[in-house]
Amino acid sequence: MTYRIASVFPAPAEPPKPVKVLAFDQSTHCGWAILWPEMKRPEWGVLELRVAANGDETPMWRPLRAFIERAVHEHGVTDVFFEQPMMPNKHYPGTEHGQRQWMMCSVIQDNTDRLLGRSAEQVSASAWRKLFLGKGALKQDDMAPGLKLDKAGHRRRSWKLNTMAKCAEWGWYVDNDNAADALGIGVFGLSTISQSFHARQGPLFRRAEMEAQRIP
Repeated sequence: MTYRIASVFPAPAEPPKPVKVLAFDQSTHCGWAILWPEMKRPEWGVLELRVAANGDETPMWRPLRAFIERAVHEHGVTDVFFEQPMMPNKHYPGTEHGQRQWMMCSVIQDNTDRLLGRSAEQVSASAWRKLFLGKGALKQDDMAPGLKLDKAGHRRRSWKLNTMAKCAEWGWYVDNDNAADALGIGVFGLSTISQSFHARQGPLFRRAEMEAQRIP
């Protein structure tokens, strides 16, 4: 009796494409981070998006589009995450900065869909902070000295300081708070799509890993 080899041994599956996440904290000083499961150190930085002298915002979006293209084509990014901006409400009527954040969301979504064939993922601030910082809300004890919990600007500053401190615990010495937020968003995003990375987020594992890697 003879057998057709293909009927006994199916053709080998294509190897899965390595996962690589690009995360944004949208602002005119736009924080970005690129992370992947096997990384010893992620990449991060700030993308400056400037309004033209005549007030035209169109030139702002060109560097953002070009950056996303480079991230996909040159760095192998497979997934994109960004923080969901605050929705206007009776307590927060919206600002010019907020409107630009929503425009950035549109640019990120359109270009992710064009380049990767799927949407970028919106992440709520409370969701990524709960995973990265271990808390989704602040208490007065979490506030930096001299800052008050009942003042929105003070809460925002304390969140930023908490995130930069957490990055330092990971061995990531970030000198820009928007880039620090992007790293937190990226950790959340990578944890949702990489089971191996998610399993490594416990504090004991991270401490042992940092010792093994001798992260300065």
